[in-house]
Amino acid sequence: MSCNHHLLAAVALLGIAACSNTASHQLPPLQSVPLTTERTLVAAHALGPDLGNPALPANLQHYLDGGYGELVIGPGDPYSSHSTEGNPSPLLGPTARMIMRFAAVGDLQIGDDESPTRVGFLDSKSAASAALRPQDPYMCVLANATVRTVNAVNRMLPIDLVLVGGDVLDSAQENEANWALGILSGGADVECDSGADDDLVPGPDNDPKDPFWPEGLSVPWRWVPGNHDMLIQGNLVVDEGRIADALGDVAPLGTRDYQQGGAIVQRSVVSDPQRSPLSPVQMMMKMASHGDGHGLSLTQAATGHASYFFDVAGTPLRFLIVDTVSKTGGSGGVLRRQDLEAYLRPAMESAQREGKWVIAFSDHPFDDMGQANAPLGMPVADPVSQSEWVEFLGHYPNLLFAVSRRAAHGQSLMQPPGKHPYWAVFNGSQSEYPHQFRLFEVWDADSGYVMLRITGVDVSVEGDPVAAQGRQRAVIDYTSTWAGTLPASADQRNVELWIRKP
Repeated sequence: MSCNHHLLAAVALLGIAACSNTASHQLPPLQSVPLTTERTLVAAHALGPDLGNPALPANLQHYLDGGYGELVIGPGDPYSSHSTEGNPSPLLGPTARMIMRFAAVGDLQIGDDESPTRVGFLDSKSAASAALRPQDPYMCVLANATVRTVNAVNRMLPIDLVLVGGDVLDSAQENEANWALGILSGGADVECDSGADDDLVPGPDNDPKDPFWPEGLSVPWRWVPGNHDMLIQGNLVVDEGRIADALGDVAPLGTRDYQQGGAIVQRSVVSDPQRSPLSPVQMMMKMASHGDGHGLSLTQAATGHASYFFDVAGTPLRFLIVDTVSKTGGSGGVLRRQDLEAYLRPAMESAQREGKWVIAFSDHPFDDMGQANAPLGMPVADPVSQSEWVEFLGHYPNLLFAVSRRAAHGQSLMQPPGKHPYWAVFNGSQSEYPHQFRLFEVWDADSGYVMLRITGVDVSVEGDPVAAQGRQRAVIDYTSTWAGTLPASADQRNVELWIRKP
């Protein structure tokens, strides 16, 4: 990025441009955080009235003045108990033991909000409600807040593993991937800025375009691939023309310009060679070659399909990571029959032979699976349908839970005709209110059952005023009614899910 050697006049809300940022300081680790069984964070303002799109700088101040972004402390959420066989749920036996504790963090949406590929002009209250959000420039610092919170939980209640994804990124760009890997790994400054060198508030460590020192996860993590990780804007296949567009200086559908106070512009975008989108194989190779590969091998990455599995030493557990990204475009989940037969069936068959209990993870839930969705996706010859996927998993009595991502937490009992019942579990988005990840405990209940205890954790922004600003803007996105999604109901948040032991 280049530095502007003068200060521009202050412009509405999103600050002023200034010279290159200085080195950052490291935030102190969080020693502990409350779980949502103890307390919750609740939006203080009721939903609405709508004062205009809060992602536009001219409108955002009205919401801030009206308290739309404020949170208050609410009562804790007790566990609700659910069994595949109905209520009353079983009980833990005298020698019940926890087999494993892991966390799942989904939809970080670490994005370049100044990229020419952005689609700000499409933003609306409909299906495109996430095209432009007031918290967009804060996704990196919010992701870092999530990491700090996970590490705090690990200090309180040791975690064996973190599942990260899908949609760690926003638009499959190389700079986004570099930022994400830097935040998740720690050890060096991360500066989530592209094009011009923006300093929204003069000085270091006080705005989301400043470099910051990420703590990095203290727990091993595994990647769950999502459509935004491998497709431009989560929809478009990476090709030469679109790479050229991303590296250019025109944003036909509107991107942020912080030289104009965060206004949405089409032309005169400052180009940046780090914005190059990566193809699925390139993105998988980048992930597989980083650290321990985060579950993905170079050999697997070269195939262009990112399904894999791993067993947890000392336990009967196998995690099956399912790549549901449509490689022909479109945001919906696509699993080709050729990939199911090549990767997933052998993993399930061997798990059954070896007495492994399987937990499947994917970006897309079962009801967002099928043919590549038009008009942005091209049809494939052999898509696995929703019902086929549900029945495939139900064929295996050692499949316990199928975890995927949705806007809000939840679960559904899957009962394919004549097959094994199991739980579909939905993990909420990290990029939107209420900014919760979930803690999972797998218990051998010593009563003929396995129990999955799931606890929500509110992301802490303690000691990080920039992340606090980002969370405030995400609350405004919700209370303004522009976010388009609602938090989970009480019986879908903290839960204990029971299933017969294989």
